[in-house]
Amino acid sequence: LDKLGFCWYPKEESWEESFEKLRIYKEKNGNCDVPQKHKSDPALGQWVGVQRRSRDNGKLSAERIQRLDELGFCWDLLSKAWEQSFEKIRIYKEENGHCDVPAIYKDDPALGKWVSVQRRSKRRGKISAERIQRLDEIGFCWDVKEREWEENFQKLRLFKEKNGNCL
Repeated sequence: LDKLGFCWYPKEESWEESFEKLRIYKEKNGNCDVPQKHKSDPALGQWVGVQRRSRDNGKLSAERIQRLDELGFCWDLLSKAWEQSFEKIRIYKEENGHCDVPAIYKDDPALGKWVSVQRRSKRRGKISAERIQRLDEIGFCWDVKEREWEENFQKLRLFKEKNGNCL
């Protein structure tokens, strides 16, 4: 059977074949973030998802986790996407002096939407304290209308000091 090339461990061989496909994908794309419905190889996208779930369920061996880590495998795509958007807002602040990306922002519509999602997530208590702190540290405004009201109130206060009335 060995001389005929009999496969004694088909699951192991299948995993190695998929791992090799992932390695090639990374060479071509610079990452291991294969879409779940990858057009040219749907099975690879599904395999990547299975690896994440298997690790989360404690069913992926330490050796396989290590090999995927060494390849640069991302275990949490949502966190990766958040970090990428955080970096974009940080750069936006450097360039513009504030973090007030419009909800409809033609230069980067996804960033405008992300900013709105962060504000909504905080109102609903769906964002971690660590993320709130990181956004606070770069001067992220959680409520633009409230800030504008305060700014206009201060202008009115100064006007009254100068003119003796609020007219």
